[in-house]
Parts: sequence; structure tokens; C-alpha cells
Amino acid sequence: MSVNNAFVWVTPAFGGNIPCADHTWVTSYDSRKTELPNLSAVEKSQELYWHCKGSFHVAGKSSRAKLGLALMCSLDKQTATCLVVPNSATESGTIRRYAIDGVCHQVTNQVIAISTTQFLQTLRRNVRGYKLSCIIYGIYGRRRREWYNKRYLCTVTPRLIMPIHSHFMRCLFHYPKLSSVRDSLENARKKLLADIDNIGRIKFHANETNQQRAKELNKRINIYLTESYSIIKEAGTLNHGFVFFQIFGIKPNERIDLIDPELFALPYDNDNRDEIGD
Repeated sequence: MSVNNAFVWVTPAFGGNIPCADHTWVTSYDSRKTELPNLSAVEKSQELYWHCKGSFHVAGKSSRAKLGLALMCSLDKQTATCLVVPNSATESGTIRRYAIDGVCHQVTNQVIAISTTQFLQTLRRNVRGYKLSCIIYGIYGRRRREWYNKRYLCTVTPRLIMPIHSHFMRCLFHYPKLSSVRDSLENARKKLLADIDNIGRIKFHANETNQQRAKELNKRINIYLTESYSIIKEAGTLNHGFVFFQIFGIKPNERIDLIDPELFALPYDNDNRDEIGD
């Protein structure tokens, strides 16, 4: 086993427009010390760069994470490159379709999946939109069966059994006062995923662009957040605003754009919809 350092970087997505989520990616080198201008330079230096459904970035940038470094962890290079092929803009593990299977956060999680799970708390703190994307798509994306099979193929240990409940439901178990609305919250999320599938897959209308469709997806996600806040209020908790923030990572009635319009594209007609889980 070849253990190396891995660096998770963050920068504001789609030009830094506010409010927006942060984009994440992973490198085998510290770009604060070693500035590599492009992928060719990365390969020439025998380093690794995981695009994570994004374009190439020389360095990170963030108001939360110093110099854009969201996380540094140890990584088994051989296993990580099996889970997600590096130095390729088209490779993204089991996150085949951006905004449908997951976003950059889920690809990043797959790259560093063999590291300690404590990384989740650090990324939740340092990456805008990270909590929300994991609530919607799960930690490792919606193709859960394919992801667990990929783990077995890459001999990741320990061998895990796919959990019965979604990541979101497991989060809700930590809030006993929400027990009466737990199913309602999960059903709202499932309805969102169904709408994401429909909005993200319907053929383009005349003169419609990828950016317009991404805007529609972001609008639907923000409607979901409003609905979820109303459901939490129904539970009668006195601190419902704080509870909402703890779960979703944003304040009540705060808007956030999770889907990058520059990265979204209509899926191919032969994309296997049956493989998509929740």
C-alpha cells in the first residue's frame, strides 16, 4: 500500500456568484507550494489531479478555508486511483451525470473514501453547499449499488453492507424532536430527486440552453429547502431555525445555487435511469 498525502481544494463555483456553492477537487500535491499551471504539468511532475466534474484550477480560493485548502488527509494512491481515475477531465467515479447522480462534492468523497470518515466534519465546515449536496444526493452519490460494487472491485476494506436508510434519514435520527416529521422530510427529498430526474432529462426546448435548465434545477432545489423548513416548523421545535441550519448548512429562507450552469449538460438518451437510487 502506497500512502501519500491528498489535498482537497475549494473555490467558489460558477464565477463566484453569490449565493453559490463551492467547487471541490483533489490533488496529490500542495498547490500552495507547487504551482502547476495545467494538466500536462501535473503529469510531467508525476502528480495526480482529480477534476471532480469541474475544470482545471491552479489553486484554491475561499473565505472559509485558508488559501483554499479544505482538507489534507492520507490516501492510498493505488486504491484512490482505482475508485476515481485521476488526470482525466471525464473520469468521475460513479457520478456519471452531473446534477443527477451528484455534484463535485460526491466525486471528491469517492476519491478520499478510504481516508478516515472524520473528513466529513471538516468539509461540512469548509465547503459551502457541502451539507446540502450530501443531504440531496448522499455522501457518495445516488448510484449506491454501483458505488458499493466499485468499492469491492477496488478491494476497499472494510467491506460495507449498503445501509437501509438514506444518508438524510440517518442524519435525522440525531434529532429526536423531528421524529413526527421525519417521513415527511424524507418524502420531500424523494420528490425533489424525482423532479431532478425529470427536469434534468427532458429534451431541450427550442433555443433552450444548458444554463437555463440548470437555473430551473436550482430553483427547484430552493423550493425544496423552503418546503423542508416549513415541515421542520410543523414539528413544533422552539429552535427550528437552528435545527434547519444544522441539517442543511444554510439559514432559513437563504438561497443557494448548488448546480453549476457551466457544468450541466443534458444526459444521453441511453443513460441507464434504472440504476439511479436515492
